[in-house]
Amino acid sequence: MCIPEKVYFSESRERNWVESKIYRAKDLFYEAGLDECVDKGDFTAVKIHVGEWGRTHVLRPECVAAMADMIKLEGGRPFVTDTTCQPYSHCCSRVNAYIELVSAAYHGFTSASMGCPIIIADGFAGEDDVIIPVPNGNILKESYTARGIAQADGMIITTHGKGHPMTAYGGAIKNLGIGAQSKRGKYNSHLAMWGEPEDHMGWPVLIKENCPGSNGCPVADMCARVCPVDAITVQPDTVDIDWEKCYMCQTCQWHCIIMATSALKWRDEYWPMNQIAMADAAMGTLNAWQEPGKEFTKYREKVGCITYLIDNDQMCDCVPWADLPVAPDIGTLATKDYVAIDACACDLVDQSPIGPWSVAEEKGIKVGQDRYELIQDYSPRIQIKAMEMLGAGEMHYEIVEYEPVLTNENVMKWSIVPEKSSGELLKPIFETHDMIKEVIERFGGFKRVPFTEDFAQRAWIDDYWKPGMERAKAMVKEVNKVFPLAEVPKK
Repeated sequence: MCIPEKVYFSESRERNWVESKIYRAKDLFYEAGLDECVDKGDFTAVKIHVGEWGRTHVLRPECVAAMADMIKLEGGRPFVTDTTCQPYSHCCSRVNAYIELVSAAYHGFTSASMGCPIIIADGFAGEDDVIIPVPNGNILKESYTARGIAQADGMIITTHGKGHPMTAYGGAIKNLGIGAQSKRGKYNSHLAMWGEPEDHMGWPVLIKENCPGSNGCPVADMCARVCPVDAITVQPDTVDIDWEKCYMCQTCQWHCIIMATSALKWRDEYWPMNQIAMADAAMGTLNAWQEPGKEFTKYREKVGCITYLIDNDQMCDCVPWADLPVAPDIGTLATKDYVAIDACACDLVDQSPIGPWSVAEEKGIKVGQDRYELIQDYSPRIQIKAMEMLGAGEMHYEIVEYEPVLTNENVMKWSIVPEKSSGELLKPIFETHDMIKEVIERFGGFKRVPFTEDFAQRAWIDDYWKPGMERAKAMVKEVNKVFPLAEVPKK
């Protein structure tokens, strides 16, 4: 039996000064050995999903900036990055680099907040890529990885774990197999032009009787306008598609599903195949750091991953809305195993409580069931198993739980000014300007209502404050038994 891969995990609950999600992520960077992915002077990518315009369940900027901070601490030169996408909806905000950077800033991803440049890795229009062989690919034999990622010295895959309507789960594998691909890389991963047109595996399935044509469809004119190769002709009572021209950009499918009559759809077999192809493309991205003829060498040394299992939405960050989470915030995962981290994330979601009022509760899903499969119809384990078969990692893993210890050193370690406490920063201010003494000398102290028994007996105090005060007094008595407190001086 293989040795289980270690996945370092820290829960989402935060109860004291060292348990911040950001502080834990920085600690996990070292616990999982991600610091070994960065050598002095490296240009290291922090691969994220910048999120769709209107979306609120994207990663907080602090979660991403934490990785940039750690790369700089190790002497590297970080840059936060994402790629352009296909126009999968009529309002997609990431089809070129300009509007993608606007969308990134909208979500707080800027050079100022990240402390490093924000780069769209496949260029302005998504055409800048590197073709990388995938000799052992199950479907794809090459990936078209964004040049800004493929030619980086290393990468920290920084992922928001969430559901996905096409791949069931969007994690580290999707961040590599879709998110790191150029535009034509996404065509490739989405199986554009795979199979013969009549098989409809890599082409839209057209149900002509569902299309009312220009006489009945309110967005019929848009259907023809969005096709990049003019393959669509809208008739008065239906639509025709020239399959010899079609590139399967999926634009017409999404427009039809979202805004019209669902005359265009996918073949059922497409969905699991899409996951397998995505794993192939992910392996291609990793091969950018692979030494020819060797296994588990360069990419294991230069590419690490961290996943934040928070805001566990059923949908990906590529939609302009956010549904209620199907699971509560779970925690943060870090490892160098691109298979184990997604396997662990899906298991943790399955084992977690059902998100109240979410689609998971609506569907009657029980704890322990494959949650994303029951929501999206296909199990995310397809992509995970496919990635394991390619030799990128192991589904068999061991969770190593990390819990920071509350010590003065740890409190200061990730402080904004770790060299000095806030009190030390304040002290020289008082040495030059004693602001409290000034109030006492000039005004005789702060102007306040005297605290009297009459004040304490007011009705709103009795109703809301007094019960809490009684509990506090009882607690003080218990503390005094162990730690006697000095009498408060009376003036």
